[in-house]
Amino acid sequence: MDSSTNSSLNTNSIQSPLSLLNNMSNLMSTKLDSTNYMIWKLQISALLDAYSVIEHLDGSIPQPMQFLTSGAGVQSVNPAFLAWKKKDKAILTLLYSTLTSPVLAMVIGLSTSQEVWNTLKERFTSTARANVLNLKLELQSIRKGNESMNSYLQRIKTARDKLSAVGVLIDNEELLHIILKGLPKEYAPFASAIRTRDGILSLERLFVLLQTEEQSMKEESDPLLNSALAMFVSNTNKPNTSFSNSSYGSPSYGNSSSTRGRGRNSFHRGRGGRSSNFPQQTQSTAQGKSERPTCQICWKQGHYAIDCYHRMDFAYQGKNPTTKLAAMASASNIQNTQSAESWLTDSGASDHITANANNLNPQVPYQGTEQVSVGNGQNLPIQNIGNSQLHTLSHKFQLKNVLHVPRIASNLLSVHKLCLHNNCSCHFDANKLLIQDIPTGRLFYKGLSKNGVYPIHSQLFSSAFNNTACTAQSFSSEKWQLWHSRLGHPSAKILTSLFLTLYSNFLSKDVIEHCHHCLAGKMHQLPFPISNKHVVFPFELVHADLWGPAPVVSTNAFRYYLVLVDDFTKFTWVLLKHKSDTLTFFSQFRAMVETQFSLPIKALRSDCGGEFNLKSV
Repeated sequence: MDSSTNSSLNTNSIQSPLSLLNNMSNLMSTKLDSTNYMIWKLQISALLDAYSVIEHLDGSIPQPMQFLTSGAGVQSVNPAFLAWKKKDKAILTLLYSTLTSPVLAMVIGLSTSQEVWNTLKERFTSTARANVLNLKLELQSIRKGNESMNSYLQRIKTARDKLSAVGVLIDNEELLHIILKGLPKEYAPFASAIRTRDGILSLERLFVLLQTEEQSMKEESDPLLNSALAMFVSNTNKPNTSFSNSSYGSPSYGNSSSTRGRGRNSFHRGRGGRSSNFPQQTQSTAQGKSERPTCQICWKQGHYAIDCYHRMDFAYQGKNPTTKLAAMASASNIQNTQSAESWLTDSGASDHITANANNLNPQVPYQGTEQVSVGNGQNLPIQNIGNSQLHTLSHKFQLKNVLHVPRIASNLLSVHKLCLHNNCSCHFDANKLLIQDIPTGRLFYKGLSKNGVYPIHSQLFSSAFNNTACTAQSFSSEKWQLWHSRLGHPSAKILTSLFLTLYSNFLSKDVIEHCHHCLAGKMHQLPFPISNKHVVFPFELVHADLWGPAPVVSTNAFRYYLVLVDDFTKFTWVLLKHKSDTLTFFSQFRAMVETQFSLPIKALRSDCGGEFNLKSV
């Protein structure tokens, strides 16, 4: 029996919090103050659970009776109570060691660890619960501004944790929309792409994408990288690389299976087709280091892209180029299918490019020395610069700073500039291109892909041109009603926007604001039938209604009034000083009617508001 008793004592000694108190308090890196309750609770709960004493705080282990009464009626101290009290004091000492002085003052006078635990929980969670609306508004109003992306995301996480502390859980999808809502307008294309994404995007993945987008925007804002006039800026003093199968103005492209341009062959990687028959570098080493070619995949000197080690590694990203590359989709098979009115959307182009100078207005001669470098390495001179408009059947797009490059093979539309200047987003898949308005989500344009590219077939007008075909057409209110019915009764705002684009003589007076079918379709119930019942005596039916609060206070500071109308005589009484006086004034009104007219009020009709609960009258 002595050995079993010693074994039990040793086990209790090992598991006792007293023997582990010093080490346990050293494991706490955070002391509780008025701002870090969630972090403190996370640490202390894990620590107490690890040493199997958390049940002492949550009530799983009840407090034993302090005294035991024997069969003879003699009271003695309960040994279980002494053990429980010893353990409770140890935990209480541990809790005290993790509190700051202001918080420690809150628990003065509490005798058990469970009382301290519950008091702290009630103090820091009930206060936040009373301000849950403010916490939600704080989360909804967070904006990124000029701070870093890490700081912005941390502020959102902190606000979400505050709501979690009071039992308000914000799911990941709602938090994603809050994050996108707080981004500046520069992130609008990114936010639109995330919102239209299929499937659920995890928050961890979103954080990585946001940080990557922030880094990309910082690089684009570099003045050395963000030329406002050309996609790939090269100095005219740099020597041009000569190719055996192409001339300066008419590049030739091969159809080898190793082609890396945009086309119909396999192993395509870049834009701007190129034959695999590149000549080997034959320049003498005496020409200097500046004559060495630059790879367009890894951006290292000394070899061409076709000889690059990473040419077949499609997962390789490479480093950012020192200047922007103009991606020119001008393979010969594409050239044969595109007409002069076809414009190729290009996500690699930083500016719009056209070969027709008549598309620009005003037309300003370009005085700089910069040139446009195309996919095969050739440099094409810029002759003019100007603005224009791109008219489609459904929308008119503004094109700013269009570059006139006479030797360009195809007209290029910069996706970035198109989205930036028209506040829209572009969505690509294997078969089609969609251009949508960002604020409203309205579809601006829908086109099909062709030969691996996304052309926009339209008529390009310069800013000085007028749409004479639309000008010649007339407009009237009858035509408005006709198209309003044909298009399925859209709103006046939508039709007005459409007709302002198509008809130059459209006037606001032609708008028909009210359509009988629209009004009937929006009615959620039939109108009330006309009542055929009529009263024959005064006060047989009295209508009552309480109105207020009034937006303007009367001279006597009254904001409510009670209206009482007799259905037979139509006589009206207006009573009431305060809303709480409704029952009092109605009792006085009923007494006045019964006294002066000797008639009872048989029926009272109201809106069933709480102020007309007349059971106590």
